Amino acid sequence: MSTLFVSSRTLPSGVTNLLMEYGLQEAFLGGTIVSSDDAGGDTALKAGYNLGLSRLASTEYNYNTRNKAFFSDLQLDNIKPENVILYSGDGASSISTFTAHTSDKIKQVITTYPDTPIVNLGANKPAFSRLVTERRLQLFSKHRINSQLEILSFLTNLIPNNCLLSTDNIDTITQLHPNAILLIPKDAGMGAMTQRDIKPFREYIRSIDMQDKENKTPFGQRVGEVFLPRELQFPTAMAYTLKASGVGGKYFCDYFKIKEAFHKIPKHHDTIIAPYQPSGLLHACWLSTVDIYNSLNRRIVLVVTNPERVSLPFL
Repeated sequence: MSTLFVSSRTLPSGVTNLLMEYGLQEAFLGGTIVSSDDAGGDTALKAGYNLGLSRLASTEYNYNTRNKAFFSDLQLDNIKPENVILYSGDGASSISTFTAHTSDKIKQVITTYPDTPIVNLGANKPAFSRLVTERRLQLFSKHRINSQLEILSFLTNLIPNNCLLSTDNIDTITQLHPNAILLIPKDAGMGAMTQRDIKPFREYIRSIDMQDKENKTPFGQRVGEVFLPRELQFPTAMAYTLKASGVGGKYFCDYFKIKEAFHKIPKHHDTIIAPYQPSGLLHACWLSTVDIYNSLNRRIVLVVTNPERVSLPFL
């Protein structure tokens, strides 16, 4: 069994967690996956597959990757998958469901495999969820492995290499790290920290939101931008990470833009303070977020606001 996975670069966490579990299941069930090395769904699939391989302690299965230029090279004829999984905001899964928002990449895949079962998670996530659940039962019956718990355990214990966990308040952390800067991912998980530590920041955010409303700035247009307000009591960076797109204006995180935003933080800040959310930023995949944190090459202090819930962040 082989699966071709193709997605847009924006994916919410609920989808990436399912894809990670699907990847693990493919490893155990002897399947292969052809995907890219992009952040988001591709990262999740590969991590799940590799986790499955490590649990099997076997090298008999392979994870096949392509580079990002694969589709521009028009080499799809070299791949004969039994299943195709897509993710795009418009939910297109056949030529008749193409919209003005369907990307050329998605169109090419659908056109190339007219007789292959295609599931677009943007429109049919429940069907994919049922498939993963069925395979979960199959896997447990055959190997006594609960793929869902395997993924939850993996993510719960996943901490970026350059990160420290802290239950201290922001004032204490900044005293320990005088060159630190507080990172707030706007619209993507800032709530707990602002409630406890940085109430003045909320007023600053409201002022920007009011300006956007008055200027009729579309939601998501600021994604990738970073603000460095000077009037706060300690250095703070607000990064826009969330946008709305696709069917029904669903919220998505663009991992390329998140990484771009985080890398705009001034280099003289050798420490970044951020909220610890192992279930991911509000709409993002924690696995991809960890990869982004690792790429910053600076110390990251993750503030744990609910220590009693850290061991089971998904439940």
